[in-house]
Amino acid sequence: MVDLKASVTLMIEQGWNQGKTEVFAPVAADPMRFHYAGVPRELSVDELCTIVGRWRAAFPDLRMEIDELVTEGDIVAALMTFTGTHMGPWAGAEPTGRQIRMAMTLFFRFEDGTLVEIWELDDQLGFRRQLGLIN
Repeated sequence: MVDLKASVTLMIEQGWNQGKTEVFAPVAADPMRFHYAGVPRELSVDELCTIVGRWRAAFPDLRMEIDELVTEGDIVAALMTFTGTHMGPWAGAEPTGRQIRMAMTLFFRFEDGTLVEIWELDDQLGFRRQLGLIN
């Protein structure tokens, strides 16, 4: 039996926080289903690695802190806090040097120990305000 919390922790700690994106391939289906802002889409492991690379380029000290993990059946719910310093271009904004903090909730659904679906909810309004993209 696969420890689903351990799989999520591995992806966050090594994949996102350390940029070791090779950890995604053995854990995630290719493609997986990704839901963001109410729009589901297929997401390949390569696309996930590219996304992580873009975030880490814009926020080199990026840190996703796991505040809570809860497992129910084949779903792991994660409450997290994203922090980083805006040192590279992001979403049309030139680097500001500002430190950002964003609350996030993610749900990871597994089938037979493989990640097949992710739902992401985050505070984009607060994030964009911190970057100075909106008032």
